[in-house]
Amino acid sequence: MAESEKATPSRGAVALPLPLLIGIVLAVALLVGGGSVAAILLLQPKAPVSAEQTDDADGMGDERPAEGGAFYSIEDPFIVNLEPSQEFPYSYLKFAISLEVTDTQAADALGAKLPKLKSIINGIMNNVAYASISTEAGQRKYATKLLEALNVAFTPPADPKTGKAGTPPVVQVHFTTLVAQ
Repeated sequence: MAESEKATPSRGAVALPLPLLIGIVLAVALLVGGGSVAAILLLQPKAPVSAEQTDDADGMGDERPAEGGAFYSIEDPFIVNLEPSQEFPYSYLKFAISLEVTDTQAADALGAKLPKLKSIINGIMNNVAYASISTEAGQRKYATKLLEALNVAFTPPADPKTGKAGTPPVVQVHFTTLVAQ
């Protein structure tokens, strides 16, 4: 009687067929191995990119920051009134901009004077006509207006010893979001 009890499996144990068991083991090994390879490849330091490789590979064209340049992005989008019009039913313009600046010190200086920066931008963009901002040419026109106004307001004064004029901090203005409603 003792031998017959040993031959029967207990109720709680589940016997898996051998091919299924082998498949499960292989799948786990493949997942662990693949994850290890992915971690090694992603954590490897990247090789420096030469100037020849970056000519226009990123698609930025001439919008690449100047040597040593940086971008200053204003976190909150702007919402301004649009000029009333019978032709366009939109009332508000929501937009976000990033400023391409000469260097990180210029970005820090602009960030320190954020209320003045926002006031200048709001003053220029408030009550624009939808027709004048909805085209690419119109956006370039307003980007140029913003660029000129910001450089007038934030260019450091000339050095009294050398007489050398201060460098304008803003290189270019980029609209990153532009929605009328």
